[in-house]
Amino acid sequence: MTSIGTLGARWVVMLAALIAWRGIAAAQVRTLTVSPSVRLVPTGGTASVDLVVDDATDLLAADIGIVYDGSVLSVQPAGATTATGCFLTANMAPDGNICLGLACTNPLMGTNVTLASIQFSNITAMMPPGPDAPTGISAVTISSAGCHGSTPPAGGCLLNDNSPDDDSCLVSNGLINVGAPPTATPTTVSATPTSVPTVTATATPEDGGFAPPDANTAKCEKLFAKQRKKLSLCSTKCQLKQADAALKGQAFDDDACEEGIGKPVSCRASYDAAVSKLLGRVPPICPPCINPTTQTTVADGVLHFADDNNGLIYCAGTTPLGGDDTGFVPPDANAAGCEKLVAKNVKKLFVCMTKCQIKQAGAALKGVPFDEEACEEGSGKPISCRASYDKTTTKLLGRMPAICPACLDATAQSHLADLVINFVDNSNGSIYCAGSTPLP
Repeated sequence: MTSIGTLGARWVVMLAALIAWRGIAAAQVRTLTVSPSVRLVPTGGTASVDLVVDDATDLLAADIGIVYDGSVLSVQPAGATTATGCFLTANMAPDGNICLGLACTNPLMGTNVTLASIQFSNITAMMPPGPDAPTGISAVTISSAGCHGSTPPAGGCLLNDNSPDDDSCLVSNGLINVGAPPTATPTTVSATPTSVPTVTATATPEDGGFAPPDANTAKCEKLFAKQRKKLSLCSTKCQLKQADAALKGQAFDDDACEEGIGKPVSCRASYDAAVSKLLGRVPPICPPCINPTTQTTVADGVLHFADDNNGLIYCAGTTPLGGDDTGFVPPDANAAGCEKLVAKNVKKLFVCMTKCQIKQAGAALKGVPFDEEACEEGSGKPISCRASYDKTTTKLLGRMPAICPACLDATAQSHLADLVINFVDNSNGSIYCAGSTPLP
């Protein structure tokens, strides 16, 4: 396979000609985003993520490093593609590292341009399915470590336009949920469970993001975080209505509820209106990193996360819910009742996590300590978000007679909590993006 260094040699003549033709432009700061921010790779299946640059004006070349968890994911052969008019060389190691080199025959133009797409597969696609099929969570991180065998791009991303120096870029990373719920589960549940395991938390990544540098930035980020929370709550309500209607044999347009443009106002339309109003304040209070592109990226992440993981909640039954959602029509009232309560518990966890992060940012602005990890996942007093979630889960699984299907046992509900915590932590940097002092 051609190395990035070999590809770099090809750029010299091309870039020299283009620079002479177009003149020298000033370097600029661009943002490279893994899109969507949360993606599901089902067991034995595949899914792609895109590397999207917010402003591609005059972009000629790029070096990008990607790191992922090679124990649960693999990259498909010839699994990296790029835009028309550009050449891509990809060094894809099975140890979870990808090094991409991009060179374009003509300067790119436009906003939110996909530079490359990477096709991932669950490693069970390469092995016989069985009870030991690996599942889990893999971050997809733009990092110089992805190019460990070549000259690593600083910060994981170097972009070249017709300025004399390569530009580093801001990054927004992603998360892949590996593994999918069973395609069918029994429609009845045991009336006498033999035991109810106590759910325990597992470790999650540390947060990204920065302490707000001033009061205006802190206010904007707080309001932006609240709009993300409202979007998540609204999406959950749509899915609850969809499952309830499906159980009753009634029609319900979940897509219109979440992202429609008519009446009643959809979740996405309400979010967009509120964030656009925030960004349009005079005088402005939001930092440059919170902009229409960020607005779209955050919303896409929330809605993709909800849709991709819907099947982990609505997992009983055999009739698909339909649309772009995973999951099945509840087979009976008991399964529907359990799934509804699990969805509400997940919703509360998301809200609680958001509140912890708002408190953390507020404390950082004031220069006072705040233990955000204890707020989210601590075991002491006051009760943390995760401890409250686990307490509710244990109570639900302890009901007599039991109402939860086998696919929503203690392990499954613990996995849901892990996904939510990882998602909120992983997207923290998109909200608290201004400043230079990392949040503790």
